Amino acid sequence: MKDLKPVTIDAFCGFTFLSNVAFSPEGGSAAFTLTRANLKKNGYDSWLWLRRDGKNSRLTGLGKEHDFVWLDEKTIAFAGDREQRGAVKGTSIETKYYKIRIDGGE
Repeated sequence: MKDLKPVTIDAFCGFTFLSNVAFSPEGGSAAFTLTRANLKKNGYDSWLWLRRDGKNSRLTGLGKEHDFVWLDEKTIAFAGDREQRGAVKGTSIETKYYKIRIDGGE
């Protein structure tokens, strides 16, 4: 145990964290959130990813998506502010939900 060293900020920012893993209703696919620390923003970026047919692919690109729900075997809904029109910096007065098809776009 003496050889353990603290994790540096640079090393921590290189980690990716998976969370919110959920299978589609029929179990043919799984979606999950991939999160990574962003030192420049002093926060985290997160995206929705898909696991299907043994391959991983990113579903979203803004870096602010994390919670989602399967609507059916091919469609996921998630909350977000795609237009980034928060009323106060970092906040929003409304919640918008978006749908994305796993076989092609929001």
